[in-house]
Amino acid sequence: MWIDRDNLNIGLRFERSVYDLMVDHGFFPLFEPKGAEQKLDEKTRGVQEPDLMFEYEGIQFWVDCLYRSSFSGNDLRLYKKEHYVEREKAYTVLTDPLFIAVGIGGTPENPDIFLFDSHLYFSMTYMNKNQCGRVTTHFKGEFIEHKIKEAFRKKKLL
Repeated sequence: MWIDRDNLNIGLRFERSVYDLMVDHGFFPLFEPKGAEQKLDEKTRGVQEPDLMFEYEGIQFWVDCLYRSSFSGNDLRLYKKEHYVEREKAYTVLTDPLFIAVGIGGTPENPDIFLFDSHLYFSMTYMNKNQCGRVTTHFKGEFIEHKIKEAFRKKKLL
């Protein structure tokens, strides 16, 4: 399996940025973000665990992070179809809630566009600009907390 190390490093920078933002905003991390070697090892073994795990008000949850440099025309590819199928299989065994964080443009540390929502709204390989109703241009912890509380209330966890 060939893995693009530059893309991996950009993804790791975005994961670290999301992690730092959430920790700074009071979310309790259950483990540190993985390093490049651990990620490469997992990818070669076919492991598709989400990137981060936190606790908020006694509820554990996962966050999977995706960074893309830009839209391609009106579309944004979230996953290649074969990777999406692998991830969906892995996600079905999770018992804790799962959120997806997507950074678009700017830098991994400060994306121009930031999406954060329950995994249920991201079960697709592509999205277009018109589907970005859950978007903010503010890479801030308040937005993340709002989306987490909203999802937990819908699931009657809070």
